[in-house]
Amino acid sequence: EPGIEFIWDFDRAVSGLYGAARAGNPAYHPHTLILDRGMRVAAVIPFVEQRAGQHFADVVQALDSLTPLFSLGGFPPILQVPGVFEPEFCRHLIGEFERRGDGGQDTGVLRQVGGQTVRVVNDSFKSRRDYEITDAALLAQVHERLRRRLAPAIRQAFQFNATHVERNTIGCYDAADGGRFLPHRDDSTPGSSHRRFAVTINLNADEYAGGDLRFREFGLQTYRSPTGAATVFSCSLLHEVLRVERGRRFAYLPFMHDESAAKLYAVNRQAVHAATAAAV
Repeated sequence: EPGIEFIWDFDRAVSGLYGAARAGNPAYHPHTLILDRGMRVAAVIPFVEQRAGQHFADVVQALDSLTPLFSLGGFPPILQVPGVFEPEFCRHLIGEFERRGDGGQDTGVLRQVGGQTVRVVNDSFKSRRDYEITDAALLAQVHERLRRRLAPAIRQAFQFNATHVERNTIGCYDAADGGRFLPHRDDSTPGSSHRRFAVTINLNADEYAGGDLRFREFGLQTYRSPTGAATVFSCSLLHEVLRVERGRRFAYLPFMHDESAAKLYAVNRQAVHAATAAAV
């Protein structure tokens, strides 16, 4: 970025949605679309063969008229809850990651391949090492804090009863590895469509540079909760973790859903490849 992206739209699915191609008509209707940060169509500038040389000027004029709108700062619908984990408990969780001794595992990202949801490792898209908490006693301590300190806040802010926790991951974004996670959504595959809210609880917010959250559909503002605080947002929101420039960022990264989504999860697990079923 910035750059030009091309979509190889051989079945014209995207072209049809944006009005460039019509059912039963092989001819294209070329035009320029201007999208806002939320990927909404802000302007349509038809391309007219007889005045092709003027098209660029028309696009620039449209952009100039929209610039004040694009420059407005947005506020993503996120919730920040302080004091979910105590500082001492944060250090304990980081210690659990360190005691593993292997630096964590690259768990990749979920992608839909051949009708199944599979994990694909792509370091240029996501660079993070993960440790999954499996100790029953420690999990009980984590979940008790979520139940008492986080779930009520989610219920109050979003009128949503978060009763289930998916995965208990301690993630490490390391500057030495270019730690980052490019823009993505957390519920975009059949195997992840049950996810309702993503949670990020920073474990060492004062010990790294970079690595903040950003929600591009609502502007370029970045977000970082203090150590032990949670940032909660819908899994449907486009979000990213910026590159860590110095140090290591540790965070506890669960997903939360409710009883109805749990039923969907039970069904959708059939679409998840066996190699990934235990990890999602």
